[in-house]
Amino acid sequence: MFYRAKLEKCIEAAQPFFKSKITVKTLMTRSKSQKYTLPRFFVMGMLFRNSHLSGPQIAKMLGLKDHTSVLNGVNRANEIWGESVLREEYQKFFQYVFVNGEGWVLKKDYQARLDEEL
Repeated sequence: MFYRAKLEKCIEAAQPFFKSKITVKTLMTRSKSQKYTLPRFFVMGMLFRNSHLSGPQIAKMLGLKDHTSVLNGVNRANEIWGESVLREEYQKFFQYVFVNGEGWVLKKDYQARLDEEL
């Protein structure tokens, strides 16, 4: 259930970049049309670069053959949009910030710690 919620949040973050409506069903389709592959690449890139999910987990979530499909999608997403866009969109929707030495931390938790230190 947690993975499905994370996938739906990523779809919500990706929607402004595409004209057609993105759903879980459209991401899981086997079609190689750009209408389906580009949103799939975007979501794969967001999940792979920002979440704790592995390649095989993302492949299973999207109904792909194996993790190499995910790696190819992530590479294509980085070529098209760049890693910084994928990270910014993810942070905007999930309210995470990257803390050196700690990894991804919820912004409100990090802000609370900063406030305590001051």
